[in-house]
Amino acid sequence: MGVHADTNIFGEVLNMHKSGFIHKSVIFAATAALGLGLAMIPGNMAFADGVNIDAAFPDPEFRQYVKDEFDTVKDGTLSQAEINVAKKINLCDLGVDDPTGIEVFTAAEEIWCDGGSKISKLDFSKNTELKILHCGDNDNLKTLNVANCTKLEFLDCCNSGISKLDISKLTNLKHLSCYGTNLTSLDVSKNTMLSYLDCCECGIKEVDVINCPLLIMAMTEGDYSEGLDIRTYDYSAEGCYLSIPLNAIAGIPLIEKYFPNADFRDYLREGTPNGVYPKADTDGDDFLTVSELKAVKKINCGELGITSIKGIEYFINLELLWGGMSDIPSYDLSRNVNLTELHLGSNNVVEKLDLSKNTKLKKLDCTEMPALKKVKLGKMPDLEIAEFYETAITSLDVTGCPNIKKAVMEGESNVYVNCKEYTYNDGQYYLSVPVDCGIGIPIDEEHFPDSSFRELLFLNYDDNDFFFSIEELDRMTELRVFEDVDYSNISDISGIEYFPLKKLVCSKLHLNNLDLSKNPDLIELDCSWNPLLTSLDVTKNTKLEKLICSYTAISGLDVSKNKDLTWLECQCKYLLNIDISDCPNIAKAYKEDQYPGSGVSPSDEDIFYLIYGEHTIYDSDNSCYYFSFNEEAKIIYKKATPSPTSEPTKAPTATPTKAATPTATKAPTATPTKAPTKSIVSISLNKTSAMIKSGGKLQLKATVKGTTKAVTWKSSNTKVATVDQKGLVTGKQAGVALITASVAGKSATCKVTVLYKDVSDKNDFWFKPTNYLTEKGIVKGYDGQTKFKPDVECTRAQMVTFLWRLAGEPKPKSNSCDFKDVKKDAYYYKPVLWAVGKGITTGTSKTKFSPSAVCTRAQTVTFLWRMAGKPTIKGATNPFKDVKKTDYFYKAVIWASGKNIVAGYKGGTFKPQGKCLRRQMVTFLYKYDVNVKTVKK
Repeated sequence: MGVHADTNIFGEVLNMHKSGFIHKSVIFAATAALGLGLAMIPGNMAFADGVNIDAAFPDPEFRQYVKDEFDTVKDGTLSQAEINVAKKINLCDLGVDDPTGIEVFTAAEEIWCDGGSKISKLDFSKNTELKILHCGDNDNLKTLNVANCTKLEFLDCCNSGISKLDISKLTNLKHLSCYGTNLTSLDVSKNTMLSYLDCCECGIKEVDVINCPLLIMAMTEGDYSEGLDIRTYDYSAEGCYLSIPLNAIAGIPLIEKYFPNADFRDYLREGTPNGVYPKADTDGDDFLTVSELKAVKKINCGELGITSIKGIEYFINLELLWGGMSDIPSYDLSRNVNLTELHLGSNNVVEKLDLSKNTKLKKLDCTEMPALKKVKLGKMPDLEIAEFYETAITSLDVTGCPNIKKAVMEGESNVYVNCKEYTYNDGQYYLSVPVDCGIGIPIDEEHFPDSSFRELLFLNYDDNDFFFSIEELDRMTELRVFEDVDYSNISDISGIEYFPLKKLVCSKLHLNNLDLSKNPDLIELDCSWNPLLTSLDVTKNTKLEKLICSYTAISGLDVSKNKDLTWLECQCKYLLNIDISDCPNIAKAYKEDQYPGSGVSPSDEDIFYLIYGEHTIYDSDNSCYYFSFNEEAKIIYKKATPSPTSEPTKAPTATPTKAATPTATKAPTATPTKAPTKSIVSISLNKTSAMIKSGGKLQLKATVKGTTKAVTWKSSNTKVATVDQKGLVTGKQAGVALITASVAGKSATCKVTVLYKDVSDKNDFWFKPTNYLTEKGIVKGYDGQTKFKPDVECTRAQMVTFLWRLAGEPKPKSNSCDFKDVKKDAYYYKPVLWAVGKGITTGTSKTKFSPSAVCTRAQTVTFLWRMAGKPTIKGATNPFKDVKKTDYFYKAVIWASGKNIVAGYKGGTFKPQGKCLRRQMVTFLYKYDVNVKTVKK
């Protein structure tokens, strides 16, 4: 039955639905679209001034319709202008049997051709503007092509003879009626906007609509039955099911039918106690609406007693799933296609995993899963890290993972193999990528020989996988090698050739060699205070603008290629000849010095002690040029004038005149005037302390009295904050720096605390602990000390390192370690030796420390309790119902609670097996340092 194009279809459907009567031919004819067999227009049909109607439309009914409706000038042709205004084509009840010519209407947005015709093929590949198409009620129609109609929103092809329908590109499709056809399958996985579907009375038995969260209605046989399952329709002999009444809200009730596990339902209602994983049922009505389902991006089903996550398939936007430390026997994640991170470690029962549908995965953790024998990965172009140690896996095919960078190994050394396949034999797990694969550099002894330098890179620039990816390498434009006690013993920074450095600070180390030949983009270099550095070659660094090499043992410096230098500090005892004639800005500072000065080096050590000179000039555009050097050095600031070749003239023979005898002048008798009173000089700053984020700016202003001299500015730690000569402070990395303004022997200071970018809210409970421990050098951050990542889990290696620093970095009593997974070149080697010697840790077994394992809350407080000397807890009460006297951590937790180190969660629980996040870790350490203060070295 045809329906006139002007009928208000949705109004008709709604009215009939409310009255309890729905006739399918009415409903689906309402918005079905015409599918006419399109062909290229033959040459004799088209003219320069338009399309010949007689030639282009062989069907007489169709041809007459075109002449009547669209040939406005009645010249027998369709101009481009006439084609452009033909937005709606209605061939209903016209008896059109041949749709040839429909391809002419490239601007058509709505086509109707349903009902009683002999059309067998409809091709709309040229009608790319089509939004509404009706082509149903035609038994002769066998072929329908709408693959290119990407703007199509409404399609009705019901009661036709089609057996195939490709709608994979129709991402805007909202309404589909295909009941009464010969279809046996239907793929709507790409039709995420679909809200109405009817595919009854055909060969379709099941339709997967997991990716159709807006779907609210599926038609039934004559009537409908109400239900709430919008995910999978089973079209049985009794007919198909209506998912939700037309006027209902789409969603899923939080009941056993859809979420069988009670603990999982409780989690969806409440989330995690710390709020890191929020509840899914935000309004607490035990019903998950479409918006609530789509809002869930991360789920934590670990450590909560959950044994089944059936229902997780409804969360189609899920990106992160944490299922570690659970007894969930199986995972079906085939419909969670947006997952990027999956953590399933510490599960003793899962035997196999099929992750072939999770093609967006970037990180996969399947560690400590002894029953796991088989994992199917499939095509995962973004997968970078896959961890499988302590599993039963013997082989793993990663041919579909071209960018994988790391697989955690169980053995003693990393073996570099090809990028395509891993074979895990004899418990050995291999790092996947060799250097020549071109996708990164491992942080190992081969590429970074100095162990302390490797530690610095890992803790401050790496993402905790001991591997620099291409993306990480590209970010290494600035490297600051810290001068504190952790890294002052660095003697070799080989490996910097892999970095596209623009700025390098490597001062106060023990460097005896510095190769910069592979860093042509270097703009700033500070290698000062390296007493063993005897030579420096910067001839390849032609972009260099700032060079500081003072207090080194270099005796020669060639800056002839560094014509862009504006700042040169070379106060070196053995550098006695400096040619700056090819450096116009430095030569200008030397010749036209506006602020000459000199000083004595701040050291009695022979190699550093010298008297230096300094020259400064400000250009017309306020650019500053600076040059400092050993006062004993010979400075060549201009090219020598060539000697003349002619013979010199004869020396003059004139006799010099006799010097006049001076006559003494009588001493003045006038009383001398009194010396003027000297003005009292003072300087003050508008701030004595301030906080700024890493990368932030702070303008300090100096108030000066008693002198007109210029103020000089200096930072006590340029790694943390720099200051220009106008008092503008720039935060570089988290820490504290004193900014000093000086003039005429007077000075004023401002303590500037540079915050991590992600720890800047004073209301966060970890704000003060993080900055307190950062200032003390106990904890460090990521990304060049600019981010702390408070939500990241704290590993056992990190925890003992922090405790060791808190104790003052004492020297371990032993020089050997029984743990096979703690290597001498590891940054945590000394901390672990110390912690074992103090009885703070005994490892996870006799031969394993498990440095990469996440530190639990129970382990953390136990470490602190042992560090405090295992104090007694006589008379103390136990406030936590999940901490038993038989637990190894019982005394530690009760003690920590009494010292206000831990507070627990609502409901009187401590959650001992909960993973300790970095923000919790710094809070524990801070409270320990403040409340206990019994660190024993």
